[in-house]
Amino acid sequence: MRKFYLLLFLLGTMSIAWGQKKGSARGVIYDSMAKEPVAGATISVMDRKDSSLVTFTMSDNTGHFEVRNLPLGDFRLLVTHVNYHNSNTLFTVSEEQRDIDFGNLGVTDRNKVLEEVVVA
Repeated sequence: MRKFYLLLFLLGTMSIAWGQKKGSARGVIYDSMAKEPVAGATISVMDRKDSSLVTFTMSDNTGHFEVRNLPLGDFRLLVTHVNYHNSNTLFTVSEEQRDIDFGNLGVTDRNKVLEEVVVA
């Protein structure tokens, strides 16, 4: 009898896990000045309310990325690369919109942007 209850508990737990809705996010990282794809950019998905890391991936050689199995909720997409300025984008995965397509996400090359000059 004990094994039977354990089996029911495990089946119930698995059905809850299967019932959770998941979403995805995808896009292309490109250099906004050179109009070329950016390979090797790190894409981090963080919870919007407390900035805890949910998942991360990297862009491929053509700048494409895809993040799967995102739970429903509000997130921040952070794009980082050693040669580019960071980029932040807020998004929501909901029942109505589970698959988010960012299209082209432009990043600015650090070497091509002039820094501010202060004359005293």
